[in-house]
Amino acid sequence: EYKNIDESVVVIKTYNVPNNYVDFDVSYPQFKNASAAFNKKIEDLIVTSAIDHQKNAEENWKARIETATSDSPVSKFPDEKMSFYTTWEPVQVNQNIISILIRYGGFSGGAHGYENLVSFNYNTVTNKEIPLSSLFTNNTKYLASVSEYTRADLKKQFIKQAEINTLDGTMTSMLEEGTKPILSNFSTFAFTPDEIIFYFAQYQVAPYVFGEPQVVMPRS
Repeated sequence: EYKNIDESVVVIKTYNVPNNYVDFDVSYPQFKNASAAFNKKIEDLIVTSAIDHQKNAEENWKARIETATSDSPVSKFPDEKMSFYTTWEPVQVNQNIISILIRYGGFSGGAHGYENLVSFNYNTVTNKEIPLSSLFTNNTKYLASVSEYTRADLKKQFIKQAEINTLDGTMTSMLEEGTKPILSNFSTFAFTPDEIIFYFAQYQVAPYVFGEPQVVMPRS
């Protein structure tokens, strides 16, 4: 199904607690060649997010019941349940390196649904997570390099996608803010031997209509 993956090291777990408010479509990876602490970090993220989502969905529905009028009453439970899902993408999974992206989100009764992105990068030989800085061993000013590269790449993407000649002031300021050379702007990344993929959340570098952009940067 996936390239760049040694499936012998992966175990897929699922989460589902039957309830009246949310349908769960949740599966997530655990790795035989990683530490218990690393696997727990992935599991805790998913399970905690699912529990929080269910709690929010329940509270939102009960608030609807409380504010309903006799003209338009609300049933005790939703006819169609709200949703929570996870998906994951192995960018590189082998005997030495785990580099994956996890998406999770859904709808809990707000204005619209949401999706969050998080990446995990791990060295199974040292049993340590891999920080972005370690992919730029010969470049102490790596954040400036990443900022410059991703900003230029995203600008080209947006101009092409929106079929415009130049970005307006709002988009320029969003792009500049979201690609400032600070670590938090580039915390969601994955990598292969040849490239680093940076993922940007909704609204981080552009308005909602541009979704979740990503930039592939060659590893020098």
